[in-house]
Amino acid sequence: VGEPVQCTGLVTKTFLELSPIKKEYLINETKTAKIISPDNQTTEIPLTEYVLNRTKLDQYLANEAINAGAQLKTQHRFIGLRDNEIIIKHNGEITRKKTDLIIGADGPLSEVAKHAGIYGQRKMFIGHQATIKGKFDKQTFTTYFGQKAPNFFAWIVPENNTTARAGLATETNTQQHFQKYIKEIKGKITAIQAGLIPNYQGNEIVEKNNIYLVGDAAALVKATTGGGIYTGMLSSKILAESIETGINYTTALKPLKKMLWIHKIIRKILNNFTDENYNELIQMMN
Repeated sequence: VGEPVQCTGLVTKTFLELSPIKKEYLINETKTAKIISPDNQTTEIPLTEYVLNRTKLDQYLANEAINAGAQLKTQHRFIGLRDNEIIIKHNGEITRKKTDLIIGADGPLSEVAKHAGIYGQRKMFIGHQATIKGKFDKQTFTTYFGQKAPNFFAWIVPENNTTARAGLATETNTQQHFQKYIKEIKGKITAIQAGLIPNYQGNEIVEKNNIYLVGDAAALVKATTGGGIYTGMLSSKILAESIETGINYTTALKPLKKMLWIHKIIRKILNNFTDENYNELIQMMN
């Protein structure tokens, strides 16, 4: 549970609405967001954010589910649907399980969505990240905008004063942008991570009959930041309440989808920015 890691693990205070910050999965608490323009102007914004150990967070949540009555079956792979049955592969054997509800919480390339015929035409950002040993300010989360990471941004998220997570995401040529960016950061690379980030479009189908999608599987991710931990947990909470009350899930998601639509509009605006526009923006912010 929780591996491999495909996440920067940075969340804001809104995370506290859904889960307490536990010391076993909290690594660091940053106080400042530093924004750096293409011409190296800098502005700083007071902003408290939390750096999580994503593996330990997932393990904590899995244990909470088990304590609430869930059964955890590792090394079982979902491979298909048939009527009210899910088809599972485990140790080379195929089994079928009847189910009242099927919830796809299986990430950007959701097999549940594909087999249900509701995956659609999705767009993705591709993220690359390195864990680096070096010298960092543990209280400052740093971002870079412009052609360093076209149509997204690059980041340095400190775990402490000697370790940070540095990466970026783009829609194309991510590996080339990442290799160029990572050479600019002084330190020793100790690990590399990569993953897909759904690019929310607003027309994704999130339910069909007794099949429901949450989180990345439903592409419920902020287009501005790629943030998906909070939206994944919130959509799961909304679905649970919908099942308990009988309220339509798609309808119940409207407030979250409105928020994600605003992020999509902001992303569309930012994607029209040139490096000169970003330089001017930082000047204006200062």
